[in-house]
Amino acid sequence: MIDKFFSLIKVYDTEYTKVRIGRSGDGGYVVAKELAEKTDCVYSFGIGDDISFEEDFYNKFKPHKIICYDHTISGIVTDIKNIEFKKIKLEYSQEIKDSFLSVIKKENNLLKIDVEGDEWDCIYDIEQLNPILSKFNQIIIELHIVSVEVKEGLSPYFNKFYNHALNKINNNIFKKYCNCLQDLLKYFTIIHIHGNNSLPKTKLNGYEFPPLLELTLVRNGLIEEKKITKETFPVNGMDRPNKTDRPDFKSILPFKNE
Repeated sequence: MIDKFFSLIKVYDTEYTKVRIGRSGDGGYVVAKELAEKTDCVYSFGIGDDISFEEDFYNKFKPHKIICYDHTISGIVTDIKNIEFKKIKLEYSQEIKDSFLSVIKKENNLLKIDVEGDEWDCIYDIEQLNPILSKFNQIIIELHIVSVEVKEGLSPYFNKFYNHALNKINNNIFKKYCNCLQDLLKYFTIIHIHGNNSLPKTKLNGYEFPPLLELTLVRNGLIEEKKITKETFPVNGMDRPNKTDRPDFKSILPFKNE
């Protein structure tokens, strides 16, 4: 399942121009410029104390409305009247469906998700949310890839014992990751990837990868041409390290470390 998961993460060049929106450090994301210019509404889940992306997006593209969702904070402070706040958790619920459907009238909307691991449960419900997802022209999502690293310094017996058990745990974890990502990629194509440098890379089963991956995806029906990118990531002049007290990762793809 680990092999299958990483084989799914393919980044494509398309007809769209990529631009970075938001502050220089954590909180900035890459979007497809031509689609951003047509955006009617932005749904942003998981903002904490940073709405630099939302404010910058509004200033550059002037969407009709931006709605910020976060159940862990009491509110936001902004001078932009078109930016709203709702104290709601991202989950498959009638409250979320009502919130979406009350605003979505066109198919030019953007969804941004950074919810500290809860994104997998949201994607898991993607088939139920499909009528809503069809209203988004692009999705920005941070994937939190949590895994269990094998213990070191054990006796041969316990080394074998723990390796066997932890590999089974990781396989089950990645089975969910894989199924969720497959569902998402039925409808969207990855056009950009960035590794959040807040945590060091994880080494697992021959792979070396950032456990926090930021993806930008465009709805398949809006793409006329695409091909596997030859671009290297991070992209010089576009990507920025999330933590400015340390360098950005020098490379993201390929994940295989063999």
